[in-house]
Amino acid sequence: VEDAFKAAGRILTLDLARRYAAYLAGPEDDESDDDGLRDSYLQVAALALVDGVKDALEREADEIAINWLSLHRVAIKDLNHERQAIYNDLVAESKDPQRIDIARPKVR
Repeated sequence: VEDAFKAAGRILTLDLARRYAAYLAGPEDDESDDDGLRDSYLQVAALALVDGVKDALEREADEIAINWLSLHRVAIKDLNHERQAIYNDLVAESKDPQRIDIARPKVR
């Protein structure tokens, strides 16, 4: 189970695999309930073996990010330059080119 979960972590990223396993285990399952946690690890490992899951997750994450950034575009533009730079760095991490607003410098 542990090896299959580690393999899923290489496909889905380890952080995502852990978070999803914790979500599947639910809040009532604590660390002392090994069966619920083991079952959630098995489900995550099985999910990672399905063809196209990684691509579908990446597409959905890109779509959510693009929608969120376009929804909050005006609020982000009203932030100071340092905070805008953080959002621009996030947009730049996209695998597809994204439009970034150019800010007018305050100092000549």
